[in-house]
Amino acid sequence: GGVIAVTDGTRIVATRDSGRHWTAERLAGASAPYVPQVAIADGRVLAVVITRKHGALYSGSPDSDVLRAVKGVSVPGAGAFGDISTVGSLQVSLENGSTAQKYWFSRNGISFTAAPRPCPAQDFPYLAGVASGKVISLCTTGPSSVGPGTTAAQVSIAPKLGGTFRAAGKQIQVANVQIFAAASPGTFVIGTEFGVFRTANIGKTWTFPLPLPNGGAVNDLTFVTATTGFAVTSTVNAKSAFVNAVYRSVNAGREWTAISLP
Repeated sequence: GGVIAVTDGTRIVATRDSGRHWTAERLAGASAPYVPQVAIADGRVLAVVITRKHGALYSGSPDSDVLRAVKGVSVPGAGAFGDISTVGSLQVSLENGSTAQKYWFSRNGISFTAAPRPCPAQDFPYLAGVASGKVISLCTTGPSSVGPGTTAAQVSIAPKLGGTFRAAGKQIQVANVQIFAAASPGTFVIGTEFGVFRTANIGKTWTFPLPLPNGGAVNDLTFVTATTGFAVTSTVNAKSAFVNAVYRSVNAGREWTAISLP
């Protein structure tokens, strides 16, 4: 099997044999790191790593057990935010409030090219990848700029990697955004703290096909084909315990059904 890497937020473990054996991936030079995201691209393990000094992209060979900071792909200061997309091409965004906001893409997982950001200076981008050559992202405001627990979201699209992003569709207000994914060049879904929002016309109109009760949240969201997608959710039951579930859509996010896992 291929390489799989996961994080619990503070450390990374990887397997090279479909989960039979796992090894820890050391983050060279990172003190008390927070690791919100890991990915595999171009045969390398990649991670967004936040420390008191900076937010940075770390990368390493699956065989080395060590990830190192990628030179030049970082923003200074604590409290950074970052996102990685490996759909269609490798993209990285790193932000630190209004003081440092940067975006890069890579065609080989080793060298990175700085490019125009997907969003206005005050917004945070969520990267959905490249579909039919178009680069798709979602620009979101901080919750406090709209209201408690609410985010303003706007689709932003570039015609090609390195191209200029432009707003598409209309801005909507949703519960705090967790993740963003594209089923096709015109069909997108937003995972929020209260469910899934969907557009099939590049953000002109939106529906709410998967509401989650009891303060539920969409923790992961992906499409494996233009029609089939999966959402990982968590809710709180009557005993105040977290309950996780996996939903599947077979019609590009129009409908979602909980599936049983072994």
